Amino acid sequence: MTKISALVITKNAEKYLAKCLGSLKPLVREIIVVDSGSSDQTLSIARKIGARVIKQKWLGYAKQKNFALLKAQNDWVLSIDADEIVDSELASAITKANFVKYSGFYLKRKNFFGNHWVKYCGWYPDWQLRLFQKSKMMFEEKEVHEMVKPRGKIGYLSGNILHYSYQNNEEYFKKLDVYTTLDAKLLYSKKRPWSLLYQIGKPIKEFCLFYFINKGFLDGWVGLKLSSFSAYYRYEVARKLRGIYHAHRS
Repeated sequence: MTKISALVITKNAEKYLAKCLGSLKPLVREIIVVDSGSSDQTLSIARKIGARVIKQKWLGYAKQKNFALLKAQNDWVLSIDADEIVDSELASAITKANFVKYSGFYLKRKNFFGNHWVKYCGWYPDWQLRLFQKSKMMFEEKEVHEMVKPRGKIGYLSGNILHYSYQNNEEYFKKLDVYTTLDAKLLYSKKRPWSLLYQIGKPIKEFCLFYFINKGFLDGWVGLKLSSFSAYYRYEVARKLRGIYHAHRS
């Protein structure tokens, strides 16, 4: 069986960590947890399950994950977030994967809001390149929405990563505040101009994409809520982008 290192970055991630690491243990030779200052039970849970814990001050999402890559003893790595769990079908697919033919694999992510699987709104299948050779690929170092840049032949595996991203509205808006700030800074660095049309039009376009084009209405009340939240996300990004321009002009 191909030797795989599992990589998880954490900070106060005790809620799902035991299930996350437990789903990885039968598949990999080592589990590396890179922690950026947890004050809950994250470290004790990780050590109890047998993970190698490395403390590292927060570098940013992509840089933190690339730091973890450097610590892996094996060339094949499986990058998983602390609120994600490998289901049994995906675990079976990984054990049977053709690691000679491919340099990486896309894995489906099954996203949940609370206990509701969000099947529409463009949330599924949420293909992620998470199983790959670190000698050929790494995370693109940008401040937000970090992804692995594919190289070579990439395959697809069945099964799912179960992603328990948001338990409630409060969690969603807490993360929204962080990500909208990062997104606004990213747009500013790319010299994306702000305009009133952008401020108003982008949220409307986002709602139509999620609710109508991606059939969010089939997710019922959750679909309407997430489509509205996504529109508000774009509104906040535009508002913060305007604030950055205003601050620099001042």
